[in-house]
Amino acid sequence: MSPRASTPSTHFARGLPLSLPLSLPLSLALLAGCGVAGRPLPPGPTPPAAPLLAAPTHTPDGVLLTLAAPVRDLDDQPVAEPGALELWAYRAARAEDCAGPPLARGTADGLRVPTHALGGPLRVVAVRSGRVGEPSAPLTITWSAPPPAPEAPLAFVDGTGQVQLSWLPPEAPVTEVEIQRDGRAVARAPAAAALWSERPGPGRHRYTLVGLAPQARTAPSPAAAVDVPPDTR
Repeated sequence: MSPRASTPSTHFARGLPLSLPLSLPLSLALLAGCGVAGRPLPPGPTPPAAPLLAAPTHTPDGVLLTLAAPVRDLDDQPVAEPGALELWAYRAARAEDCAGPPLARGTADGLRVPTHALGGPLRVVAVRSGRVGEPSAPLTITWSAPPPAPEAPLAFVDGTGQVQLSWLPPEAPVTEVEIQRDGRAVARAPAAAALWSERPGPGRHRYTLVGLAPQARTAPSPAAAVDVPPDTR
């Protein structure tokens, strides 16, 4: 990180605002409360600022926390490599309580926090190339069970080699379904559409549906399996 001695920057350390020139010692001081207390960091990318989080998505075994805005660093610059970011959750009412192993770890695409970790205030930090950033504001989340999983879809391979998938539309509040092939999401569709198709590679494939509702995500449905023959055209 390059010092920016001429540019004032306001951050928080131990809950108190600081208005000081940003430098490497200051950046390290800001991190002293979360995860790496007292550990000197080698030169490298500027640590992330506190992440801004969207409303939690309730899942069968906990909540999914996602970013409401792209992560910026302590110099207020966008982090250009979001794939290198991790999100860590700590049970902490105060910033200085973020110490030791995190309760949960995830990528910038989402952090899954299990129900047993939701018993008090949580703070989330972004981690960039091993450099732990500022903690988020405290979150207190009351978990609620999502709707039941959709019924198993119906699937068959038509004469052109395409997989044709159909389903019984789930009841409200589910508005969309995530279509998964072999455990990985491949598409989203309106729940009421009830039809979807694709041409995957040859072989045996298993399709499941996950119901999506406002701030809720169901368990996967039972699977429908199909055998796609090799393309002999």
